[in-house]
Amino acid sequence: MPYHLVATLPNGGRKSVFNRDRAQVLEHVTEFVRDGTLTTAWGNTQRTRQAYEIRVFETDLPYNKKTSGAFDSFIAGKRNQYAKFEKEAKKRLDVRRRRVFVVMPIQGDEYGPQAERNIFLEYTARFTVIERALEAFNCVAIRIDREAPMGSLVERIKREIA
Repeated sequence: MPYHLVATLPNGGRKSVFNRDRAQVLEHVTEFVRDGTLTTAWGNTQRTRQAYEIRVFETDLPYNKKTSGAFDSFIAGKRNQYAKFEKEAKKRLDVRRRRVFVVMPIQGDEYGPQAERNIFLEYTARFTVIERALEAFNCVAIRIDREAPMGSLVERIKREIA
């Protein structure tokens, strides 16, 4: 039976990974438990991205975009199976990927006026270059304005620096 992952990403993004077997799902969940990231195909390249949450769904049939309809409808009523994979992943962990807190200005607005969008795009492009360079050293780049707002921003920055 195929499994499907749905990852919640920074800035409200979402990544769906369809039709994986149990071993493949366990690899993704192990990576997520280890360092809060997901590595998968992003366009034509393999990339590692920060993730807030991963949900895992098992279905009777593989998902096909053309014949199965909307993915959310396809998995409707299916139970999130993440907890059982998480338990197994925690047993497997032995190596930890390093988190690298990138200190950079939090400026611009993705949906603001053109000048603000340009600033936002510039800093996002810079962070993307840093993120890709760190991947080569088995590290994951963390940028505070891409984190989910939980608690005090100042406390979160202090914790990442420590």
